[in-house]
Amino acid sequence: MIAGFIASATSQPIDVLKVRLMNERAGAVAQGKTNTSWSVLASLLKTEGAMGLYKGALFGIRPI
Repeated sequence: MIAGFIASATSQPIDVLKVRLMNERAGAVAQGKTNTSWSVLASLLKTEGAMGLYKGALFGIRPI
């Protein structure tokens, strides 16, 4: 149970970045821009703060 919590807590920010990057790339390619993981991370931290990395984490951590 503890291992599952730790795995979920450490992989959640990476998953949030992946989803944001995929969503922003779709719009950026159409506009001729390129986004990197670092630019998406900076934008996320600037607009939503560090807790923005854990959006939706409650669903990954809840017990079954």
